[in-house]
Amino acid sequence: IGRSSYQKTVDGFVKYKLLRQCDQGCNMPITLAGVAAMSMNTQEEEDLPWYDPTVENYFSHRLAYSFQLIAGRKFSESFTLQLMPGLVHKNLVPDSTYAHDILNMGVAGRIKLTKR
Repeated sequence: IGRSSYQKTVDGFVKYKLLRQCDQGCNMPITLAGVAAMSMNTQEEEDLPWYDPTVENYFSHRLAYSFQLIAGRKFSESFTLQLMPGLVHKNLVPDSTYAHDILNMGVAGRIKLTKR
């Protein structure tokens, strides 16, 4: 759980490892984890970016969610690769040109050049 001064956002997340890559003698080639997060804008109603006095504002308008799978594999002692597909959902967007759901994909890798 955390709080940011930007838009007075409060957020929290949960991460759970679903699968773990095994060394020799095991048939699990990847590590797989799931992450779920939720954030809430706690600004005063008049300070909200979407504030419109002619429209009723609901508590749910302040919420946003994100979900992500993290799939990683250690190919060798010196090379690791990770893929991270995700989804961000905002309950309220500024206007109809914005999407409520945003898909994303992250890629990360590591190449170990020297031994410690």
